[in-house]
Amino acid sequence: MENLQQNTPSSQNSSYPSQPLTWQPQPYDTSVGPHKKKPRFKSVGIGLLVFTVVAMAIGVLVYLRFFTTPKADYQGAIQAVQKSIQTNGKLINADLQAIDKTNLFLAGMYSTSRQPIQHLISSHDSLDSAKGLGGKEQYPKHVFDATFNYSSKELNLTHQVLAVAHDPTLSFNRCVDGQQYSFYDIKVRSNVTWQSDDNENDYCDVSKPGSRLGINDGLNSGGLTQDQADNFIQSIFSQTGLVQVGDVSLATRDSRQYIKIKARITPVKKIIDGKASYHGTQALMWAFNETGLDPLKHPYSVYGINSAGMNIIEYLDPATMLPAYAEYAKDTGLEDNGKARATSVDNMYDLHRVQYDFGGSVARGSVDTTPTSILLSWPAEKR
Repeated sequence: MENLQQNTPSSQNSSYPSQPLTWQPQPYDTSVGPHKKKPRFKSVGIGLLVFTVVAMAIGVLVYLRFFTTPKADYQGAIQAVQKSIQTNGKLINADLQAIDKTNLFLAGMYSTSRQPIQHLISSHDSLDSAKGLGGKEQYPKHVFDATFNYSSKELNLTHQVLAVAHDPTLSFNRCVDGQQYSFYDIKVRSNVTWQSDDNENDYCDVSKPGSRLGINDGLNSGGLTQDQADNFIQSIFSQTGLVQVGDVSLATRDSRQYIKIKARITPVKKIIDGKASYHGTQALMWAFNETGLDPLKHPYSVYGINSAGMNIIEYLDPATMLPAYAEYAKDTGLEDNGKARATSVDNMYDLHRVQYDFGGSVARGSVDTTPTSILLSWPAEKR
């Protein structure tokens, strides 16, 4: 965040220089009043004037900073959607198109961040392997099925990993009561039962990358208070150019209506320690820091290198303004000169597909049965 620095005047002790007397003492004359020195208020008056002007200037700056900075009106977007539904029985396109697109996108982020219990089925794959698939399902490299309670930190997580995209050999990790277990396909290991990972806890400890990949979608948060959510979303909005929203339209799937939004997290230029650099997904983390929460403990995660941008396609349920499905495609990021990086350090996982559910409770995991493949029921976007 850019800090507004305020210059305050430093007070100086004024001393009157010695002045030659302009009159000479005369014998006391009772017929007239005693001789008096002329008042010397000129320097004091100028000092007070300067102080007043500077104080007023500071007041104006403070007012401009805290009271006239543009604010995102995502609450207004939510109300406009609700009004259309109440009036027409469903959201109509004319009403949708009348809503500011950026506020509509941020409304989805705000609504999601307020949800204390979130169930995400997500896949981490590469755009290269996803191209040409259309709506066909495949076994991604990494798939998670995770339910998390942000208040109690209860976690039920299963992680499925595929060694290579063309090989259906599977292995699994599961978190049960804070203990991590693994299950390996017979093609990989001799054992075909759940085994306790006594020395590993990457998928049960929310501060570690393994669990955060399942809990977080790389954009939204969860379990925030209203004030925390406001700080988070307003900070995102205040970073000019970070969020850019394209097409907004109505879509239908399985007879249910959704708001389809295409948006992008665009790297923004920052001057840090006198050096210019670009920050995309990293700017989301800066915004989350405005909540006052520790992102490792809450947790909150973003994906990609600091300068990575991200293309987003999401489907919001207009009745709740919560996402049902989203795809997040990271790019390779920008060099400090603003040019695109040739390759990405984590290019294998530049496509993140997420299917959402909210509310309910966190069921206890089990290692009593053989795991089955985790698949997203929502079809992938055509590429």
